[in-house]
Amino acid sequence: QKGPEEKTYSLGPGLISLSRSVLDNLDYRETISPFLETLARDTGSTALFGIINGNSLFVIAKYEGSQSIGVTIRLGHRFHITAGAHGKAIVAFMPEKERNKILERDRLFFHGDSSMLDRPRLNEELMQCRTTGYSIDIGELSPGITAVASPVFNSQDSLIGALFVIGIFREPQIAEYGRVVALNAIQVSRMLG
Repeated sequence: QKGPEEKTYSLGPGLISLSRSVLDNLDYRETISPFLETLARDTGSTALFGIINGNSLFVIAKYEGSQSIGVTIRLGHRFHITAGAHGKAIVAFMPEKERNKILERDRLFFHGDSSMLDRPRLNEELMQCRTTGYSIDIGELSPGITAVASPVFNSQDSLIGALFVIGIFREPQIAEYGRVVALNAIQVSRMLG
């Protein structure tokens, strides 16, 4: 904007609409790619980012590390929003009203098949996830496969998806990898605004 007395220009409110345009057209894959690469290298697993769409989480970015034995998930793969570690991470950080609406459903897949759901255990896991910033799945969705997930937020502080690693790693590594995934999810959320 032009100064009224001096004949100089300064940054003005027009930047708000420009920044909104940038945020609205941000390519998540490009922003998240370095984080996925670091996570895959540091954990020796496959790192994924999925976005929420309705009752699903769609994998839109991934990085498969150089491990000799690993887990492959294709881009575009759709998980149910209540499936495994990423489902717990998402539901744990939903607004309370939305979370309660999901938890009232008969078919929930947090512990694999819906018949395996343990509601008291799930409530503990959701509380723990809100405290630690990450959730886990140890072989419940797929035997022998472990997953660690954290929620990701956008510039309006709205939950948009999850950052997670899946692979074959030992139980003592889970807390360490959980902290790493949670820290990266916080950084990704900051990058998104």
